[in-house]
Amino acid sequence: MRSPLRLLVLTGVTLTAACVADPYTFRQRGLVASPRAPLYDGQPMATEVQAGGYVATTTAPTTTGNPDESGAAVARNQAGAALRAAVSPDASVGFVFDASWRAHDTTLAGEPAAAAGVPDDTVYGAALELRRAVPLQSGVRMGVLAQLGGQSHPIRRDAEATTRRDLSLRVQGALVPSWHRGGVTLFGTLGAGTESDIPAQVTVTPDGDGDDDPGAVAEMSGAFASAGIGVTIDLGDRAHLTAQGSQAVGQLAAYGSRVDIGLTFDLGDPVAPR
Repeated sequence: MRSPLRLLVLTGVTLTAACVADPYTFRQRGLVASPRAPLYDGQPMATEVQAGGYVATTTAPTTTGNPDESGAAVARNQAGAALRAAVSPDASVGFVFDASWRAHDTTLAGEPAAAAGVPDDTVYGAALELRRAVPLQSGVRMGVLAQLGGQSHPIRRDAEATTRRDLSLRVQGALVPSWHRGGVTLFGTLGAGTESDIPAQVTVTPDGDGDDDPGAVAEMSGAFASAGIGVTIDLGDRAHLTAQGSQAVGQLAAYGSRVDIGLTFDLGDPVAPR
C-alpha cells in the first residue's frame, strides 16, 4: 500500500510543478499627476454649500530619486471640480475630482515621452476632503485640510498599443494660515502627501492559479512636501476668484513651479460671516 501512495504523491508534485511557469518581466510607461499644494484659502464657507473648479499648469519636473526605476512621465496640465457642504460654521466635508493630461516632453528617466510609449491619455483622481478653519483672531484663521482618495493612471505595457489602467492611493494634508479683510484673503500653504509612480519594470512569479498577471502596475511610491502662496478676491457676495503659486518636492522628483486659478460659488443659506 505504501508504494502506490508514494507514487501518487510524486505524481501530484510533478503535475503541480509543471503548472507553475517561470518568472517573467514586462516593461511599463505611464502618466502620473503632478502633486500639488491644495487650492484652499483657509477661510470657512459662507453658505451651506459651495461648488467650484480650477485649472492649473506646471513647469517641467526634475528627478530627485532613482530615475531608472521609474517609467512615469508627469502631466503638465490639470483641471478639477469640487462640491462641499458645511457641517459647522468652521468645518466642511466635500468630494473633489481632477483630471491631469499632456505629459511633459521627457519621462522622469530622461526618455522622450512619446518615443518611450507614454500614453496620450488622462490621469483621473477623486478624493474625500475635510476642511476646518480654526479662528485665531478677527479675520485670521488657520486652515486645516485632509484628503483621502485615489488616482487612475494610463499605462502602456511593452510595445502594446492598448492602454491599461491601475490605481494608486492618494493621501494629502495641509496647514493654511489665512488673513481676510474686506473682499480680499491672503494665504500661505504648507502641505505633505503621497507620490505616485509607474515602475519601469515589473517581475511576475506565477503561482499556478492562472490569475497572476497584474496587467499594469501603479503604486504609491513615496512622500512629497509642498508650499504655496495665494490670494482670493470676492467677486460680489457669492463668487470668489483664487490664484495660487506653489512648488512640490518629493522623493521621486521636484515637480516644477505650478500656477492654479480657481473659481468658487456659494450656494444655499448663509452659515457664518466670512
